[in-house]
Amino acid sequence: LMGSGTFEPGTQFALQGTLAPGTSPGLLSWTGRYAPEATADLAIEIGGSEPGTGHDQLAVSGEAAASGRLTAEVLPGYTPTDGEVLTVLTATSVTGGFTFEGLVDPVADVSLYPDVTETAVTLTAFNGIPTVSGPLAVTPAEAVNNQTVEFVVTGTGFAPDLSIVLECDDCFEPEAG
Repeated sequence: LMGSGTFEPGTQFALQGTLAPGTSPGLLSWTGRYAPEATADLAIEIGGSEPGTGHDQLAVSGEAAASGRLTAEVLPGYTPTDGEVLTVLTATSVTGGFTFEGLVDPVADVSLYPDVTETAVTLTAFNGIPTVSGPLAVTPAEAVNNQTVEFVVTGTGFAPDLSIVLECDDCFEPEAG
């Protein structure tokens, strides 16, 4: 489903495919509750800072369940400024969380960091591609079966407070000794 204007899905509509607001880019108004299936994609194109004319936006008149996958593509000829916040979805309330893909653009040399708030989904641009200097190492005592270890990562191209979570599903308990 793609395009601009207003879409009134009715009560029996199940979004399972790709929703691409606008016509490179544009604004799609969604009447009522937006509740995509887990297999659905919300595809956003970014070619400027203004919602609807510079980048795609989905404006939901009711509640929005952020489920499925959110993808973003920076269009050729545009580079978001460092710290620029792009609002890609608005609603009376937003619950849940998307999975995110395509939020690093090596051509534009920009990384996009998602944020789901009570009434919107935004992407914040940071110049640079995330890189990590040096290896990450976990000692056996820190990574045991069914435990989570969280790292705070520093480098270039990272949003503030970026962390990596390592889940160890097939680790061995360290031997006492």
